[in-house]
Amino acid sequence: MDKSRTINIQDLDVVGHRSLRINSIGSFKITISRIANSKFAPKMVKFINKRLYSFGLGAAINRYDASLTFFSSKNDKKLYAGYDKNDTFYNFGSGAFHHPRWQNFDFPGNSDFYKAIQGKVGEDFTAIDLCQDNLKLDIPDDSASLIYCAHTLEHLAEEKAHVFLKECARILKPGGVMRVAVPTTQESFTFAKILHDQDTVPLETKHRVLLLAASSVLWNSNSLSNEEIIEIAIRSNFSAEEFHKICAQRGVSIDFNPEGPERHVTFWGQDKLKQASERAGFRAYMPFYRGQSLAEPFKNIEVFDTTEPHLSHYGEFVK
Repeated sequence: MDKSRTINIQDLDVVGHRSLRINSIGSFKITISRIANSKFAPKMVKFINKRLYSFGLGAAINRYDASLTFFSSKNDKKLYAGYDKNDTFYNFGSGAFHHPRWQNFDFPGNSDFYKAIQGKVGEDFTAIDLCQDNLKLDIPDDSASLIYCAHTLEHLAEEKAHVFLKECARILKPGGVMRVAVPTTQESFTFAKILHDQDTVPLETKHRVLLLAASSVLWNSNSLSNEEIIEIAIRSNFSAEEFHKICAQRGVSIDFNPEGPERHVTFWGQDKLKQASERAGFRAYMPFYRGQSLAEPFKNIEVFDTTEPHLSHYGEFVK
């Protein structure tokens, strides 16, 4: 990696990260109510990014806010000005992500819609199981310039996630950046606690919000009765991490399930990501807001940080 692109942590002015600017690349967004079930929209996005990106037009689909965005690929290219044309960029857990400069990896989806947004195996993405035993990415040491991994870690068994992060540290170039996004599941438990502490809130409302919070941190908690889930949440003082630990102690599965790859099985917060960074051998972990980054390409929020942006933590591992 060129010295100009090496991240110097000690020189950064990141107090509150307010000094980091989000790039505006010029875009036009439309909302399509049926986009969550559309098979045509993903195909159109892939076609535009494959055929028209070099002529000035890029596209992105966001199934969470039912939007289809067309953006200036000319402005997007400027974000890669600090990188060579042969630099490599990898997205693990790519889903609907498609960009000419990035290589996608994902676990093959089960539903027809998810298969449609992923595209073809071997063409639009490389099939991978990040929870496989003795994971070894088929990528050379110190070769990746950037890695992106949004809303993927929470689907992996925790020890497997640590192996994966260590592999990412291996393949990144010195000074390279890996950006991650994970759900803000603790906030869901905080909301549930605020309601729980108010006598004027109906019991039915309290329980409904709590049960939703429980499924967001650990999908398989639904194997317990509602009464057990409520009891564990109260016992854990509405800590999502402690709730997860107690459920695991009671036999709730916290392993990746290939039959239900969309299920959340692990808890991640900013503190835990920092600890994971140290364990994997990264030089630093930097928590960020959406659209703010040490690497210019990640500031295109039409392409990155689109998965449930209002319910996400963001951060970057620096090698």
